Amino acid sequence: MKRICLMVTCLAFTLSGCNKSEQAAESPMKEPIPAPFSWLMNADASADANAYSEQHDYRLIALANRGTTVVGVDDPAEQLRLKTACGIRHVEGLGDTVDKRLDPKWRKQALDYAKAFNQTMIAKCESK
Repeated sequence: MKRICLMVTCLAFTLSGCNKSEQAAESPMKEPIPAPFSWLMNADASADANAYSEQHDYRLIALANRGTTVVGVDDPAEQLRLKTACGIRHVEGLGDTVDKRLDPKWRKQALDYAKAFNQTMIAKCESK
């Protein structure tokens, strides 16, 4: 009888362990957003650009490198024209210092947001 109880207990532990690992694989925990990119949590580039433009703030997101680069605009002459016409702003996490301890996906997500924001805002700035 003790032997059967021991076998049932071992089987129960084994099956419950398998069940937990399957559940963990199906629903992975979301990774927390690092502090420099916490502003991305509820960010919507199009909605944000619309909200800023309603306040007559047409500044574009730029990278604070050795020079200032408007995200999503490749031509230097166009960058200069847009910086003058619209103005620029910097956002946290997109400076010239890259923290190697942070997953690069967060910087990429911030750059994607900035590019989408700027595309919307350039149209609004040029039609003001």
